[in-house]
Formats: sequence, structure tokens, C-alpha cells
Amino acid sequence: MPTIKDFAPLYDWSQIEAGVQAFFVNYSDFAKPPDDNDPNRENWISPAGKTPFMTAFQAAVFTKCNPRVSCSLNGIVPFSNPPPMIQDANNKLRCRAWAAQLDFTVITPASYSQHTQLRSLVQAVVSVMVTDATTLLAQTNTGLNSILVYHEVGMILDAGNSTGIHIDKAFYASNLKYAITFAVRASAWPGGFNNS
Repeated sequence: MPTIKDFAPLYDWSQIEAGVQAFFVNYSDFAKPPDDNDPNRENWISPAGKTPFMTAFQAAVFTKCNPRVSCSLNGIVPFSNPPPMIQDANNKLRCRAWAAQLDFTVITPASYSQHTQLRSLVQAVVSVMVTDATTLLAQTNTGLNSILVYHEVGMILDAGNSTGIHIDKAFYASNLKYAITFAVRASAWPGGFNNS
């Protein structure tokens, strides 16, 4: 029977942030900075023409890069009330799907044109992360879902973004918010689950 440690990766939602980062790096002109435990992180410089895309794993170099984009997954709650449940291999009921907010922060030097271009690129990439697949199998294996191991994303939708920009002397900043739904992949449950 699976142990509690076998279930821990299912609740490591930072994997979704890392998957979003990998999608951006693979899809467009973004670079993944070294993680916080990398001894060279302080000297890292983004490759020419690449914008750093950061998650919490790169917090130590976060404020040194301008321009940059970051993402975080926040406000994670069960998808519905009552929650969608499965019975795992240990005969325990477990929530299998959640809703959350996927937040992006876009930082650039104080240039309106540079900022709007980067912000528009982020919005364009987000719009293709989850495909409008005609079959469940196609959606499970395309876009962001082709990167994720334990989870699959059902949707990512604009959560009411405005065109407002925080203007500072040294930088411009935008916060982009998206509603996201995700679940544990059926194949990821340790030991499987009971369908009856």
C-alpha cells in the first residue's frame, strides 16, 4: 500500500509554477534563472534577447533582473463544494481537483513601449498554455499539460485584468491575474484509485 510520502508530490503545487516557467522558456524569448541553491546565482546574467522568467525557486536573484516576469499560484481551494473526491488505494477519500489564481508580475525599465510589449507577450503565451482540444486525451498531452507530471490543468482564464501599470522612476510593473483549475492526473495516484 502507498505511504503518506507517496502522496506528497500530489500536493506540491510549486510544480505547476515550474511547469508554467518551462512552458514560457520553451515557447518564447524567456530564460530560466538558476535556483536559489545554485552557487552561481548571484553572477547570473540572462542570455542576450532573453527575459528572465522567475518562480519562488529563483527568489534570491529576483530583484536583480530588470526586465523580468514571475509567476505564483495562490488561493488554492477545492474546485467545488462539496469537493470532487476519489477513493485512493488506501481507501481514503481525497480531493482531486482545485481552483486557484495564477498571478504574473511583469517588470521592465521605465519604458511604456517596452512594458506594453512584454506584458502583451505574456498575455499571448498564457492564452495558448491550455489548448481547446476536442478530446480529453489531446488536452492531457498538449500545451502546459505536456510538461506537468502529477497534475493537469483544465482551464486558465483572464480574471479581470486591467491595463493599469504601476509607474515608478526606475521601473514599470503590471500584475496579471488568471483563474486556473487543475487536478491530479488519474495515472498519478499512488497505487491507483477505486472507481466504484
